[in-house]
Amino acid sequence: MERDAVEEALGTSLPEGFPSGFSHVCAYTRPKVGVLFHRRRSVLPGVARWGLVILQGAGRETVVPNARWETLSERPLFRRLLERGERCVLVVDGFYETLRRYGVVYPLYCRKRAGGLFFLAGLLDVGEGRGKASRCVVLTRSPRRGERGLFPWPRVPCILEQGELGSWIMEGRLTSEGPFLDEYEVYPVRDHILKDPSYRGADATTPFRYSGLESPDLFDEKRS
Repeated sequence: MERDAVEEALGTSLPEGFPSGFSHVCAYTRPKVGVLFHRRRSVLPGVARWGLVILQGAGRETVVPNARWETLSERPLFRRLLERGERCVLVVDGFYETLRRYGVVYPLYCRKRAGGLFFLAGLLDVGEGRGKASRCVVLTRSPRRGERGLFPWPRVPCILEQGELGSWIMEGRLTSEGPFLDEYEVYPVRDHILKDPSYRGADATTPFRYSGLESPDLFDEKRS
């Protein structure tokens, strides 16, 4: 979506560098994403890097892109953010995920059928000090029974609609029963995004039919 359309949808001005969409296939490139977070009882827009960074031995770093909703309080990394109330949502107009079938990895894209914004619940590690970027993770959960015909993955993002943002950002409650399935669609796209995560061509979100991948195959885990 264009910047003006995002500002109109959110009802607020966006900071410099706020991305207009969530067109990233992985967190390991540490892309910038647009987020909403709270400060002093107000919800504000901001920019963060997707993926928390954990320092390992010998100066190595591990990027953590997602956090399991069911076990947030059991992981010290996430429990610290929860206790500090560092909740956020990622502002998206769609997202990529990969699927392995027949030993081949295919990129899929999820969006609203009618277009427009939706939101992914997350946690925010606010950057402190000059030049230190804020970072975020996306919360995931197991798909509910009625969602398995839409999401062909064992884990899915916690998707929120605009009216549900306050419950999570301000209060820490995920009240959503999940997306209205008839409003969303998931389909294969060309593999440009796998070869180049920065790819933003006109066909980046255009449906693409692979000769070796039919629609029922998306949901047949035996074919992975």
